[in-house]
Amino acid sequence: MNFFIELFNNLIFEPLLNFLIVTVNLVPGHSLGLSIIIVTVLIRLVLYPLSHKALVSQRKLFALSPEIKKIQEKLKEDKQAQSKAVMELYKKEGINPLAGCVPFLIQLPFIFGLYRVFLSELTPGSLPPLYSFVSAPQNISASFLSMSLTEPSIFLALSAAISQFFLSKFMFSRRKDMGISSGKKNDFQSMMGKQMMYVLPVVTFFIAQSFPAGLALYWVTTTLFSFGEQYIINKKIS
Repeated sequence: MNFFIELFNNLIFEPLLNFLIVTVNLVPGHSLGLSIIIVTVLIRLVLYPLSHKALVSQRKLFALSPEIKKIQEKLKEDKQAQSKAVMELYKKEGINPLAGCVPFLIQLPFIFGLYRVFLSELTPGSLPPLYSFVSAPQNISASFLSMSLTEPSIFLALSAAISQFFLSKFMFSRRKDMGISSGKKNDFQSMMGKQMMYVLPVVTFFIAQSFPAGLALYWVTTTLFSFGEQYIINKKIS
């Protein structure tokens, strides 16, 4: 376990932390808030090809739902034939059902790394060790829109929850537009999706208001980026 923690620190956490501090040194007023937004957007842009591939795969799978439902109804007495027919459909359409998972799994270490960076005490006297070529800023402006990013903020926590709600609602409405709402199984999935649309924002709020507001700002930024990402991909595929 210690090996994996050390590997994570060396390959993910420390590079991201140093990248953030370099950004703090470069932005006007050494603004931590502006640096968090810039770093989050840049990292999400680097990971965009992976996100794009995963979301396109998901959309293609969703689009095949009516065809899969027909196969399931036609071969409901023969599960083996049903599975074979579904796999043949995937092959015909050139879709790997696992293709959407791999890119997201690759992104997870970076997401956790950013999460840990923004949980760190980002003040000049309390910074974790930096690379020798990265100078610690003499001052870091932790004020953002008159809020301290080193303390919890109800406003930013609420903003994170609201942005999460609209992202979830957008994704849910797109699934409904594609007709993924018929059949008992899909009705159950639709019901769960609608519940999560309300549950996730509540969970987001309670987590965000328990930690320094820098984490909530990251959450808002990455959620808005995800919304734009979904919108662009839906436009391309529609």
